[in-house]
Amino acid sequence: MLLTARLAGRTIALRFSARAAAAMPFCRFYLKEFIAPEPARTDIGIRIDVLDRPKGDFAFGSLLRETLFEHLVPAGPVADWLGRRPEMEADFPIGETTVCALCLDGLLLFDPKSSAGQILLLNPGPKCYRPLHRLLWMYFAQVLGEQALCFVHCAAVSRKGKGYLFWGDSGAGKSTLARTSDGGVVLSDDSPIFFRKDGEFRVCPSPFHQLDLLGGLEESAIDVESKVEGFYFLVKDNRLYRKDVARRHAFAVILQKYIHFFPYLSAGARAALFNLFFEATRKIPSYDLHFALNQNIWEVIDAV
Repeated sequence: MLLTARLAGRTIALRFSARAAAAMPFCRFYLKEFIAPEPARTDIGIRIDVLDRPKGDFAFGSLLRETLFEHLVPAGPVADWLGRRPEMEADFPIGETTVCALCLDGLLLFDPKSSAGQILLLNPGPKCYRPLHRLLWMYFAQVLGEQALCFVHCAAVSRKGKGYLFWGDSGAGKSTLARTSDGGVVLSDDSPIFFRKDGEFRVCPSPFHQLDLLGGLEESAIDVESKVEGFYFLVKDNRLYRKDVARRHAFAVILQKYIHFFPYLSAGARAALFNLFFEATRKIPSYDLHFALNQNIWEVIDAV
């Protein structure tokens, strides 16, 4: 059983075991605008399976407590544990570079060399699919990271053919500003994809967002890919103005706070994204955007 998703021009296969077939509608819902026709061949993909976990059989079971939402785990203990499971024999070779991550009762394996992945859902009960959305997002981030693309924690708006990224923590006003884009196309209010193409820094939509969760993105946004003209760090204030941000500061803040799943990427992917934003912050102007939610921010942005 197979679904294919297309993100930033990359086609990724999702293969479901018979036990995980019930997850297909769930994945169709969250990826709905990004489901692609099944290609003749897909080199990049992930397998999703449900695995019984006998009580006390997990070598690092204490990490599955719900107080630890997600966690990287060493590849060695994972390989040892899976090696004791006859049904997992040679299913996903685990080496020194394999990235292993736990999220609730789910385990993600990722091979940076091939971009192959596997999700094992370890609680076959009613909560089986709780970690799937998060682990799929993490896997996509790993695949993109190997090619110097990434999900960024910001709102992205394409307006008059130009792209703008609005950076801020939860509650900073990203979603509100995105909803009042004054004729712009909202690409995402939480995790657009940022990348470099033909010498330009660009942004495009992703399936991961908070705007209109039931309806999804606007149809006009799905195929938009815009050159990024400015980085805007949101600051709530009583008046509207912008202030230049030093390149070094913008680079440090983005790298530390605003790349989704950065700690879960391979060393090579982290290095690629380090270089990506080192160059991006040299060429894209950055500002602190002081604003109140009832003000038209485009009066300031268009004046740049």
